[in-house]
Amino acid sequence: MNVENIYTWSDKHKNKLKLLFTVLIYLSFLLTAFNFSSTLGDLKILGTEFKNTEFVEVNKYSNFKEFWILNFLDVLYLVSSVLLLSFSYFKLPHWLHSGLEERVIGSTVSIQILTVATLVIGIYSSVTSAAILDWFSPKADKFGYAQYNIDMIIFVLAVVFLGFVRHGMLSAKLHKQERDEYKENVTQLERVIRLAPPGKFASQLAHYGDILEDLSFDKFSKKGFDFLDSSDRKLSDWNDVVEEQQNTIRACLIAFSRLAGSYDNAPLGVGSELEYRANLMFNTDDDKLLKVLQEGKKHRDTFSIGLNSKPTFQLVLNSEYSVLVTTEDETIINELDATSDYEVKPFEKDNQICDAVFPVYIEKKTAPEDANSHSNKASVYNLFGAPESIYSCHPKFISDTDYFASRLHERGTPKPLAEAAINYYKSDVKGKSIVSLPLSTSRFLQSKLKPSSMNAVVNIYRNKSNLFLGDEDKFNTFCHLTLPLQISLSRLVVLHSAILLEKSNCS
Repeated sequence: MNVENIYTWSDKHKNKLKLLFTVLIYLSFLLTAFNFSSTLGDLKILGTEFKNTEFVEVNKYSNFKEFWILNFLDVLYLVSSVLLLSFSYFKLPHWLHSGLEERVIGSTVSIQILTVATLVIGIYSSVTSAAILDWFSPKADKFGYAQYNIDMIIFVLAVVFLGFVRHGMLSAKLHKQERDEYKENVTQLERVIRLAPPGKFASQLAHYGDILEDLSFDKFSKKGFDFLDSSDRKLSDWNDVVEEQQNTIRACLIAFSRLAGSYDNAPLGVGSELEYRANLMFNTDDDKLLKVLQEGKKHRDTFSIGLNSKPTFQLVLNSEYSVLVTTEDETIINELDATSDYEVKPFEKDNQICDAVFPVYIEKKTAPEDANSHSNKASVYNLFGAPESIYSCHPKFISDTDYFASRLHERGTPKPLAEAAINYYKSDVKGKSIVSLPLSTSRFLQSKLKPSSMNAVVNIYRNKSNLFLGDEDKFNTFCHLTLPLQISLSRLVVLHSAILLEKSNCS
């Protein structure tokens, strides 16, 4: 049988092999111990002269040297047996070790049996102590054999010794396993406690999730589609709809900011040293939408590599889609008792935000079977955070912007871009820690995860480093928990972009 195929055996065959191997090991030791005790028993006639001439030349050793020479094979067998046992227990593959030994020898009952066996052999030795003393003296019967079973005493002691040693080793192993399991359980418990959000986070998440779901499927969407289908539309009506939708998006951004603050268990609002902000960046490769989003104003081109290069996508930051949490009020809607309806609360834009455009560079692979994939060559030209989240189609977490900017050169970012990033984040006291969430209306299909499917990015940031305690696991958990809200907001962004383009056409 090929040893390489041992791992293809069924568990039943493996267990039989383990049991057989364990039995053989113990039988080998028993035979070794018996041979050992018998050999030592021969020492009783060391230097003995027998009166019976028939036995004068039988088992006579004039000195220890002669004894070891004549019993060289026995000694060699004993040494090799001990080495074999040591090798068997410590060097053989894990799949040859049986759990039977741990359950039997490692049990608490075995130590009691070994203790009783030691006590019994001690009692026997006490009863025959005079004969044992005679054994050490150069005396023997006419046949040259021990008169009081000293061979059996040595054999039992050897077996008991093995039992004690193996029990101690297995007990230590079991205790180590218990300690390791305990440490693992403690580690898992600490991780659960560390990742568990504060009590109010769950209720906030459910509340905001319910509102955003209703907005994306009913109030916001229905009103937007009804307006697009209407034939009697004035410019003032367009402005009202756009402003109402902008305020609704700001309310959603407030929800994301507050959820991040709650997950951090941080105080929010007046008097707090921590300032939580959020903004929405539209992702587009449409020059017309880009022009509409810029609203005729000059937007700063941030981190462009120049050389007449055209980015694949552009992330447009318009200050109308930015918020700062300034109050302790957690609600984002007002209930209208008279109509059993609600309206979105008014939220002001963040006046400290400057309009900007961030490029996203993507170099397509030439393989026709993988048209949606892209190489990693262009990634060095994308700023971390929002551009990288569009490039990878996955959320990005920057726990300390100053630290990340200082290490851009390590990933191959050109020196001018790296220096620009360092200067930008050193001067920007608002965003010392950033979470970038790319938005798309569907993420459950791998084919949907491509940059062209990402319609925007939500950036959540604060004025102190180590958002979410700088913990990647907490960040990932937050992203998973807020995914339904991200999809709802993505639907709002798609409709809002359509309204902006249609308004431009009508104008």
